Amino acid sequence: MQLANWEHVYSKHTRGETYCIRILSFQVGDTLALSVSTPTHLHKIGLLKEIDDDYEADINYLMKQALDKIAFLPFGYMIDKWRWSVFNGATTKQDYQQHWDDLRSGNLLAIFGR
Repeated sequence: MQLANWEHVYSKHTRGETYCIRILSFQVGDTLALSVSTPTHLHKIGLLKEIDDDYEADINYLMKQALDKIAFLPFGYMIDKWRWSVFNGATTKQDYQQHWDDLRSGNLLAIFGR
């Protein structure tokens, strides 16, 4: 699915909702995703046979969570950059896909600058 189509589906789904409600739905989703992926929860529902409840296991879990979040930062930044170019009128509806492709084909230094 092209990004422009996804934006249409999302905006249609949240039409009529206030900005705060739309942002809150993302925050609730993130919170639930974090809470159901903890080793304790996975053990409770039978997906982990045993859990190590020690310092090293905690550090390993926290490192995995941090790496998941850090890996998303450039992509999230790119999405925000695309969205804001649409919102401020710099990208027209006809250029949605082209602008998205241009951002994706650029490297991180071009996106973030030095």
